[in-house]
Amino acid sequence: MPNLDDATLAEIIRIGQESRGVEFKASIPWLGNETRITRTILAMANKEDGGVIIIGMTAAGATGITPEDLATYDIDAVSAFVNRYADPYVELGLRQVIYAGTTQMVIGVEEFRDVPVICQRASADGVLRQGGIYLRSYRMPETTLVRTAQDMRELIELATDKGVQRFIQRAARGGLDVGSAAQGTAEQAFRQQIEGSS
Repeated sequence: MPNLDDATLAEIIRIGQESRGVEFKASIPWLGNETRITRTILAMANKEDGGVIIIGMTAAGATGITPEDLATYDIDAVSAFVNRYADPYVELGLRQVIYAGTTQMVIGVEEFRDVPVICQRASADGVLRQGGIYLRSYRMPETTLVRTAQDMRELIELATDKGVQRFIQRAARGGLDVGSAAQGTAEQAFRQQIEGSS
């Protein structure tokens, strides 16, 4: 679950504004809404730093989740359902937050570990598409499929950054100082350029 403590979540609820990393939903049960919520979870996983879905919250404020709806959210059931559709798997967590006398269910979604998350199968209700790559839009706080080169570029850059970090960590474990190697390569290229121009 994204590293958000109760105070930070309470502040998000107090501000009451959705964003790329924050989605509000009125009190709804998990059962009957699994695919719509899963679609948002897949999109949050493809966003840097992941995100949160707060159930029991609307644009009008913290309305709370009903006890009946709250009882339908079980971490094992939610995680199993989401990961039937996710490739690779999505890390998520559930947490209840109390704010101004109301209870909210928070679904926290971690950013993907290595490669972007793809929807590996279609849902019977048509909400989830096989091969779909879902994102949180910059235009407005909504979940959408990758539609533009810019959308794809953001995902590629995030995955590339992760790959570079893994390479640096492996190189360091093997005793290679990547920073010095890169500096030496840059200096060599500069010298070659100077020599070639004279």
